[in-house]
Amino acid sequence: MPMGSDRDISKEIQQRRKEINPEDWGPWKINSVDEYGDLEFWADRLKRKGKYSALSLLQTARNHLINFVETTLQISHENIRSAQAERFGEWLISEVGPNVQPSTASDYIGSLSSMTKWYTKHDYYDGDPFDDIEYDTDEIANDAGMMYFKRIDVPMSDIANSMKKYGLLAPGCLMMILILKTGARISEIVNMNKKDIHLNHEVWNITPRSEIKNKPDTIYIPQDVGPSKMEANPDIYGNKRKNPVAIPIDDELKKILIRLAVTEPPLMTGDQGSEPIITNNNAERYTTAAASDRVVKWSKESGFHGSDDELENVTPHWGRAEFSRQLYVGLSQDDLGGFGVQKFVKGLRGDSGTDVIDEYIGALEEYRSPIIRELPKLGIKWGK
Repeated sequence: MPMGSDRDISKEIQQRRKEINPEDWGPWKINSVDEYGDLEFWADRLKRKGKYSALSLLQTARNHLINFVETTLQISHENIRSAQAERFGEWLISEVGPNVQPSTASDYIGSLSSMTKWYTKHDYYDGDPFDDIEYDTDEIANDAGMMYFKRIDVPMSDIANSMKKYGLLAPGCLMMILILKTGARISEIVNMNKKDIHLNHEVWNITPRSEIKNKPDTIYIPQDVGPSKMEANPDIYGNKRKNPVAIPIDDELKKILIRLAVTEPPLMTGDQGSEPIITNNNAERYTTAAASDRVVKWSKESGFHGSDDELENVTPHWGRAEFSRQLYVGLSQDDLGGFGVQKFVKGLRGDSGTDVIDEYIGALEEYRSPIIRELPKLGIKWGK
């Protein structure tokens, strides 16, 4: 949580309650000043700034959110965490009706995320559960079921050459490499601890977590575990996957992780398993927003980011889509013992397919080779 905000939002909301007249208040109906809270204060702020399009979007998003938490979750909106936020988007698409397409759901989520980011900045919230949620899907299927992707196509050789010049271990590059090699969200990279990586090498002197104790050269990405466990272990706040997954580490990623351990000792020694794999200049865990900024900074300086169309930029979402594209195109049902490729890849991404992934984790060796074969390859030659 950011510290040192120069605003006391609680006092501002209390003061505004004294000033408003519920009968005259416009963004949406409230029966008494007691109903004037954080959502109302944000809407009031948009109204006073003349941002009527944003206000209209927020009004619809707010009405859907209140309906969702009251009928489905039976909690207040203040208690929503990342897992519930993702469920809200799915509920919009499945329950509200055909008028809510993925892109519309994404707009509603973005509206709420703008609000929660502002409150987080000023220490009123402790995080943005709506951040890094994907509802505007990256892939579409034609009549034959083949997958096509809407994001910009950038040769992996261009990505690699840029990273070599920029620094492979620079935070933005390292985060993108981990996304490309695991399909993880940027929030999941931020939450990745040293014990989540079982690297079969002498420089990696970390006891791996139990799920991958007997699976060398593997990265484990846990699922979102819900508010109660987040309070006991806040480090995992933000993981949005529906299922945990173990991703095999290919030779390229292994060499990068070895170099990380050698370059920044004593990075992989002692009882540091619960420490983040990537830290900022203060040796602290990145926030999701700060991590995304580091990736975008590298992308902009490398000429991969600058379009007004987000799908034409290299971003953390682009890396996740590229992971999916490579596996969709390269894997076959024969590689996966008869499992459907689309369902399997969505399971690896943490989007669905828990039945597939449960069996996959139990028989990881059977699927290691085809997955490693099809992971995005940077073609980096060390020392060159």
